[in-house]
Amino acid sequence: MLTILWIDTPPGPFEAPLARSMIALCMIASPAFAQAQLRAASTPPTPVAAQRQTDAAVDHGLLISRAETLRAGEVGVDLYEVIVPGLSAGLTDHLEMTALFVPPADEFPTFWAVQAKYAFMRTDALTFAARLNMSTLGEIGGRSDGALVRTGRVDVAADYRFGTGRHATGLHAAAGATYTHGDHSTNVRGNPGFGAIFQLGADAALGEGAAVLAELRAPTRYTQARTGPLDEPLIGVGLRLHGESVAFDVGALIPLARPYVKPSDSMQDNERLDLMPWVSLSTRFQAADDADHPRRPGAHFTGDFDEE
Repeated sequence: MLTILWIDTPPGPFEAPLARSMIALCMIASPAFAQAQLRAASTPPTPVAAQRQTDAAVDHGLLISRAETLRAGEVGVDLYEVIVPGLSAGLTDHLEMTALFVPPADEFPTFWAVQAKYAFMRTDALTFAARLNMSTLGEIGGRSDGALVRTGRVDVAADYRFGTGRHATGLHAAAGATYTHGDHSTNVRGNPGFGAIFQLGADAALGEGAAVLAELRAPTRYTQARTGPLDEPLIGVGLRLHGESVAFDVGALIPLARPYVKPSDSMQDNERLDLMPWVSLSTRFQAADDADHPRRPGAHFTGDFDEE
């Protein structure tokens, strides 16, 4: 702020020097004032805002879905294990819809799932979301002896972030209730089939655009026959390389309860899977213009990505 004190003096020998002094003061103070304004406008983004801006897969980890959502108008395309496609869309800055489909394969059952996620609270460091998930597990490779299990899940997820750039770190947690229903061939345990699911995760930056991830997923099972490795509690560890538009994950999923037996006719009964390699590729793009959330280099974002 620049304050000029005007002194009313009679015309005389001091009038011209006083005017020149005031002009010089303005010339010196104006650049300093402009620099202060520039520094205020370039304030670093908050941990949540920075991660939403720089990680194309900010809404999920290796396997678990996080509390964070895509921004309004963004579309995310994911490819898990090369053959499993997923599609997400940010309908608003707080509401995201996701669909996932596993095509028929010889060793794994068909699977599809849809999820609605609403981030009902977002601060500089915290994001809380409510999620509704519906899924169907079909037959193995299209064979008639496969299972058909339908599951609904309601849960609450939370993300806590601190630090940005090379010091970005995140903690993730979720807990909820599930209801599973199967046809006569699945022998679903429990009547009704209520259960619970818990998820924990963490990520830590290794540098700009790289982070290590660790996750724990602990669902309850209902079917007597094990239909897939994701039916079991498991740990996921991996590395993420990410940018604003593309993210790549590579890691491994480790079953905790017992080694998973692949349901394949070509495998022996004692052949087990103690570790499941995991790779995924995620990309996102702005499908619709959003005047409230411009994606322009150098823009200043707050925790809710409102431009100041």
